[in-house]
Amino acid sequence: MPTHYNNIKFFSSRFLVFLFFVLVFGRGSSLVVNFDPRINAAGFLLYILCIIYLLGKTNINHIKRSKTAIYAIFWIVLAVWFFAHLFILDKGLPIMPYSFFLLHIYTGILLIKTYHKDIVVYYEKAMVFFAYVSLIGWAIESAGGSSLLLKSPILLENSAGVGEYSLILYTLSVDPARIQAVYGGIIRNSGCAWEPGLYSVMLCIAILFNIFQNKKNIFNKRLIVLLIALITTFSTTGYVMAIVIFAGYYLSGRKIGTVKRIIYLSIIVVGSIYIYNLPFISEKINDDANTESFSTEEASYVYYEEKGKNYTTGRFEGIVLDYMNFKDKPIMGYGLTREASYIYNKISPVIITSNGIAKPFAMFGIILGVILLAITYKSTAKLSNEYLFAPPYLLFIVIMLGSVSYMFDSTPIMRAIELYALYIPFKLIR
Repeated sequence: MPTHYNNIKFFSSRFLVFLFFVLVFGRGSSLVVNFDPRINAAGFLLYILCIIYLLGKTNINHIKRSKTAIYAIFWIVLAVWFFAHLFILDKGLPIMPYSFFLLHIYTGILLIKTYHKDIVVYYEKAMVFFAYVSLIGWAIESAGGSSLLLKSPILLENSAGVGEYSLILYTLSVDPARIQAVYGGIIRNSGCAWEPGLYSVMLCIAILFNIFQNKKNIFNKRLIVLLIALITTFSTTGYVMAIVIFAGYYLSGRKIGTVKRIIYLSIIVVGSIYIYNLPFISEKINDDANTESFSTEEASYVYYEEKGKNYTTGRFEGIVLDYMNFKDKPIMGYGLTREASYIYNKISPVIITSNGIAKPFAMFGIILGVILLAITYKSTAKLSNEYLFAPPYLLFIVIMLGSVSYMFDSTPIMRAIELYALYIPFKLIR
């Protein structure tokens, strides 16, 4: 049986360690973005201390692994890919990115062995905590109190997001030099993530994990808090994921009669149409899908080249560009350094893609990319089965939807979910 939500103590070392790795997932502050000890000694030390804690809770010599062929295939292919890039294909022996790549995988395995199926419970509890914090921070900012938050003694840089600062647990949505307000002056809630959209993805995974545990009481207080926080992100990605979660659960996961199924479907269709027609959603989807606005068509990245800044593409354009990267090196991919990518060398070094659909294939190549995708599907199904949740493929779909906009699988928690099937025995729903 999984640990009950209410039995997890907020100030227990077990929860605080997991909370740290959820912050790593969000990457909202400089403390959890880059763990290179030369530039982030404090973050690196915290990471190592968390690993030491996990090692103390897990006997690494007794970690059981899957006896299936895919376990051996995965590690053999990964080893070949890793050493080929590090010592042959990539230039300059880029030890740091490849070291942290392995470290995140190793940490993910330790999370699996320490928390087992409780990953679901701990993740939801962490996100409910961050939801409360974000709603307080968002309310203060929305009421014009940003200057008050900016006086905090723990103000850190948010190097990746639209705002410049983070309070570690909450990323400010405003830049004091220019107010980052949206759609009628409403500020978007970035929560503990570097950007509101990624925060919405994190919330949606927590929403699904909540349903895992509360199938007989769907709209519980924790779920409502998560949904309110999701609404304040004003994220197209998050709203679409939420629709899919409830549609998938009510239409496929529950044993319901035909009449109720029709009613649920009607509500979901009407709700979906209404949400799509919200200005910030329909306009954004149409703009992102418009190929005429792609940077490769209008050369909008030239401005960023002149300013010496990086240019992050839209989600659909990113998929197209990473497909170009993939076609350039389809077998082994371009590796972990974008300096080796086709886009960097042939179009512009300032262009950055952030999707998790085509980018993994562009980085890892077709063989390792397909293997990772297959393991992720099996792992999400296994984790769903641990909670007797149907449909077991819904978690995989939700992660893939989030990956259209963001690449977040390189973080330890997502590596734990991704590799879960390789280290936990499989149980089928009876």
